Amino acid sequence: MSSRDNECADFYKFLDYARYTFSTIITLGSLALIIYAISHGYAALTGNPVILLILFVIVTVLLAYLEGLQVAIMALEKQDREAFKHLKRSYNNHVLATKNHGKNVQRFLVGRQFYVVFVVFVFAQLTTYSTLTMDFLPPIVFTLIIETGTPGVLFVLAFGQLMPQLVASTHPITFIGLPGSWSVIKMALAFETMGVTHFSWVLSYITKWIFRLDDRKQIPKSTTENKSINPAAMYASSSRDTFASFITRESMTVDVMDAEGLYAGAQDGMISASKEDIIQARQWMQDESVKNIYRLWGCKTDSVELPSVEDIVRYLVKNGKDVPRYLLPKNHPKHIPPHIVVMELTRKEEERIERMSEGTIMA
Repeated sequence: MSSRDNECADFYKFLDYARYTFSTIITLGSLALIIYAISHGYAALTGNPVILLILFVIVTVLLAYLEGLQVAIMALEKQDREAFKHLKRSYNNHVLATKNHGKNVQRFLVGRQFYVVFVVFVFAQLTTYSTLTMDFLPPIVFTLIIETGTPGVLFVLAFGQLMPQLVASTHPITFIGLPGSWSVIKMALAFETMGVTHFSWVLSYITKWIFRLDDRKQIPKSTTENKSINPAAMYASSSRDTFASFITRESMTVDVMDAEGLYAGAQDGMISASKEDIIQARQWMQDESVKNIYRLWGCKTDSVELPSVEDIVRYLVKNGKDVPRYLLPKNHPKHIPPHIVVMELTRKEEERIERMSEGTIMA
C-alpha cells in the first residue's frame, strides 16, 4: 500500500472517530436534557417526576425489545431451530414466534406495530417541553432543537431502535433468547388476537387485490385419486442413478425441473403429503445397509424415526470418536454445512462413475 493510500485510510479513520465522538456527545447530551426536564416537571405528560422517569425507562426497554425481536424473528423465520435446541429460551421463543406454519410471524408484526406507535406517542409526551426556557439559546435554535423534540428523537433512535436492531442483526439467536422476549412476543400476539388491528388485514387484502398480488401459484391436487401430494415433489421428476450407492440402493438425487417452484412448494413441508407419500419417502430407512449404520450409532433399528444430530454426536463422544464438522451446531465456528459435504461426495461419486464408464477402473 502506497503512502498516499495510507494517508487516505488514516483520514477516513479520523472522520469515523470524529463522527462517533460527535454522535456520542449529542446523544448523551440529549439524554441528560431529557432527565433534567422530566425531573423538573417540564414534560407535557403530567405526573410525579419519579414515576415519569420509571415510565421513560420502561417504554425505552419495551421499544428496544420490539425493534430487536422484529429483526431477530425475521432473520430466523426460515431457519432450522434444531441448530440451537440446546438454548432452551431461544428455541421456545422461536417455536412461539413461528407457530401456525409461520402465521405467528405476521401476527407478531401486526401486534408489535401497535405497541411501537403507542410507545412513540408516550415518548412524545415525555420529551416535549413547552414550558422549558433557555435564554442563552437563540429563539430559532431553541425552536429547532427543543420544541421539535429533537433530543427525544436522538435518544429513541440510538437506545430504542438502532442499537437493538444492530445487535439482533448479528446475534438473532441470542436476542430472541433474552429474558423477557417471550413476554413481549406474547403481548404482541395477544393484542393482535383482540382484533383491534384487524383492519390492517382487510386493507392488505384490498391492496393485494388492487395490485393483483393474490394470484399465488396454487398446488393442484390429483384429479384421479383425489389424494394429497407433497408440494415439493411436483417440481421434481424421476431420480438418477448417481450417488445411489452412498447409503442405500435407493437413489439419493432427483432431476429438478423448476427450482423456484420446488422451494415455493416445499414451504408447507409435509402438510399436504399423504400417508403413502410419507411411507414411500421412508422406505429406504428399512434398507439393511442403513440399519447397519444405525446399529453402529447405537440407535434402534426398528424405529421409523430418524436419529437426531444430538443423538449421533452424543454416541460419538461417548465412544471417544471424533465428531464430523457437519454435525456441529450451525453457530459453531468450525461448522461445515452438510450440503457442502454432500456436494463434494456427489462430485467424487460422479467422477468414479465416469471413470467406470471409460473403463479406467473396475466396476
